[in-house]
Amino acid sequence: MENGMNVKINFFVSALLLFTIGCKEDSAIKHVTYTIDQSTKEWYIADSITLFTMIDSKGIKSSFNQISNYVDYSPGKTIIMGIPTKASKTEQKYQSYSSTYGIPFSVSFYPHSDGYGDHIYINIKGYSCCFDLIHQKVTTVYTPFGSVSLSMTDKGYKNLDKVSSTGEILSEYTVQNKTYTSVLHITLLDCIPNTEPYAIREILYAQKYGLIEFVYANGEKQERISD
Repeated sequence: MENGMNVKINFFVSALLLFTIGCKEDSAIKHVTYTIDQSTKEWYIADSITLFTMIDSKGIKSSFNQISNYVDYSPGKTIIMGIPTKASKTEQKYQSYSSTYGIPFSVSFYPHSDGYGDHIYINIKGYSCCFDLIHQKVTTVYTPFGSVSLSMTDKGYKNLDKVSSTGEILSEYTVQNKTYTSVLHITLLDCIPNTEPYAIREILYAQKYGLIEFVYANGEKQERISD
């Protein structure tokens, strides 16, 4: 009887000790939320644009319909020697469209660590890239034929020659007789074979409007018709 009582007491004490340690660890965890900068939000596609139309070099029109538009927070945790020290939430904005002929287009935005800018991630038909808004640099390229990415360190990007693709923000750009301001112009030069005529080479994305033009490797274009 006494031995049974001692076992129960020991179990209770052990459980209480573990609970106390857990509470102390939880109270020691630093909670951080990484948010998208206000200036980056100017690059969001306006919520009112749920449909836009493009026309190709042959005069064929296609409608791009919005299928997603949301903000999410992805969780993360930093663990040192088995003990969690930081819990984080990272904001992400995602907007996506699909065309009459099944061409997917999406754009997402997410923050980065100190010293790096917020990133815009644009994807058209499986050809995509990340663009750092502070450094105005393409940092990652994904294509159906491979991918390349710059290394991030506490001193900046490394292996700068690894990504040849370029990006620049144009003050204005005219498409189908409409002039857009603050236009991101991406030229994809990585992981695309010369034998692929319909690989996407150029992407033009306007602030508040989104996709306004993209160019295939053979020179054919899809241009946005005025809203």
